[in-house]
Amino acid sequence: MSSFAHILVGSLIAICAFGPWTVVAKLVPCRKRRCSISLWGYGRMANMTDQRQLNRYQRIAAWIVAALAYIAYLYRYGWKYVGTKFIDAPSFWSGAEIAFGLGQSPYQTGFSETATTLVGFYVHPYVYPPPSLLLLFPLSWFDYPTAAIVILALNHLALIGIFVLVLQTLWPGGLRAPRELIAGFGVCVYIAMLQATRITLGHGQLNLPILFLVLAFWKSLRRGSHPGLAAIPLAAAGALKVYPLLCLGMPLARRGFRTTVWAAGCLLLLTLVSLVVLPASSWPDWIANILPTGGHGKALAGNFSPAYPLNFSLNGLSARLFSENPHTDAPLLNPELGTALTYLASLILVGIALWVSFRSRSRALTEIPIAELGVYLCTIFLIAPISWIHYVVFAGTAAVLVTVATWRWEMRAHAVLSAVCLLLLFQDVIPRPKDPAAGLGAALWMAPQLYVVVVLWTVGVHACLQPASGRVGWASRELVRDRAAE
Repeated sequence: MSSFAHILVGSLIAICAFGPWTVVAKLVPCRKRRCSISLWGYGRMANMTDQRQLNRYQRIAAWIVAALAYIAYLYRYGWKYVGTKFIDAPSFWSGAEIAFGLGQSPYQTGFSETATTLVGFYVHPYVYPPPSLLLLFPLSWFDYPTAAIVILALNHLALIGIFVLVLQTLWPGGLRAPRELIAGFGVCVYIAMLQATRITLGHGQLNLPILFLVLAFWKSLRRGSHPGLAAIPLAAAGALKVYPLLCLGMPLARRGFRTTVWAAGCLLLLTLVSLVVLPASSWPDWIANILPTGGHGKALAGNFSPAYPLNFSLNGLSARLFSENPHTDAPLLNPELGTALTYLASLILVGIALWVSFRSRSRALTEIPIAELGVYLCTIFLIAPISWIHYVVFAGTAAVLVTVATWRWEMRAHAVLSAVCLLLLFQDVIPRPKDPAAGLGAALWMAPQLYVVVVLWTVGVHACLQPASGRVGWASRELVRDRAAE
């Protein structure tokens, strides 16, 4: 990984220091050879009449660099993963195969034993709601090794889609200036090399497709698309994991009731279809075996303790403080109090996120602030009962959105704080105590990324609640230009 990181960082430095525009300026003939090009590309081309031709070659050079970088990335985090033992992909395939191939409920008590026999090694229980099986149905067409490759390919396609949607969100008019090209390339490198992204690819998780669906929903709102086109991707994300449905607060606060109705209708349709096509015991088994173990203060399917150090959600902090567990000495042992406080804190976070949307309700759906999406992504991360390290793809993307948005709004302190959060979320490097008997301090600092996301959430909320008037300078002019380009 380190050698590949050096390649990407070297490519970024090369682009920043020399830039394809500098090379092209020497290779592409100009009518007038006297050109004034600043090192970082911020200066204007002086005495150059063929500006359009140079811009075209800049884009070609940028595409070549991006394609070569992603080919190397695909080899390291795609080709080399083929044939490895994924952690989560076997559960997705086994759920689809048992439901559609064997005609049995994937939520029955002996799921792990049956799945282990099919795959050849231990498989974690399938815990997602029954409508999710309809989306995973195509996996049952393949054997497990092929299905694992399909999931890996799906994650890479989703990652490319995330690049496109994030860049379109931050620069609706396209990467036309050299500094925009540099910033756009840096955003893509950050998201691709984020530790959570690499772990998601290595585990065969579905957080990247879910994040892509959430971004597609938000982009459709901003474009003013038909409510159904906006609701379908969010309903698909909600069928896999319920918490993305929280994003419906953005259109609801702005009287986007049609979007909400469309999303509810899609989910209802998936539910009705699942009642017809899935084995008859699927819903009863899920309600009896999986649903009671969900929520805060419980071990999902009896499989993982929420106090595990890599659970970065509020529920993880509460479990380490208030519940008996093998990872800390639970200095405030009182499970009922911990569960109640976690639900209260989650409700407060959701309420504030909805209040942020309500405060900006005078803006149309096409004017939703970028930082508001970052607030919702952080809220999803914090209130989920289990937020493993690969869930940081939500918080990392939120950090990118909030950082760029606050910088453009000329909120320098907000931008610096969110940029610090962005760097701290990139890799799990914050030291944590290893002694579970270290007391209250160990329980509080077992998952420090939680506090990073809380700070990022606070920055995003405060930025969104600031008045939009009085913003001047190049950032505001770029926003006006990007809005005109849309």
